[in-house]
Amino acid sequence: MWFKPSHPQTEAILFFDGTCAFCNAVVRFVLVRDKHDLLTFAPLQGETIKEKNIDTIDIDSIILYTQNEEVLYKSDAVIALLERLGGLWFFWAKVIKFFPKVLRDATYDLIARIRYKIAGKMKDDSCPILPKNYQSKILL
Repeated sequence: MWFKPSHPQTEAILFFDGTCAFCNAVVRFVLVRDKHDLLTFAPLQGETIKEKNIDTIDIDSIILYTQNEEVLYKSDAVIALLERLGGLWFFWAKVIKFFPKVLRDATYDLIARIRYKIAGKMKDDSCPILPKNYQSKILL
């Protein structure tokens, strides 16, 4: 790794839209790159988010819930996620952070609006199959 992760030596839960094929692809991408084993994943439609009592009104894409109970939305969640991956992803997190939050979130919202057009929706009865070594990282 070129860069070590910064503050993210703490674990976090990435909540994602379980019906979104793009979001599921992002989860698979992050699973493979989470070398420090800091992340677990849970769908926004699941029970874990209810247990954490997180407000999901108007949020249908990603939320990062950190170990110290900080809740990050939109581009802030993306930045914290990339920081936790370390290496070159840590560098990209710092580049993204350079831009004003309003611009970052507007870009995030644009991608969120077209994500179903990019990759489609998951069928209600489908469940992505993960290798056994990753299955324990998925919460319901």
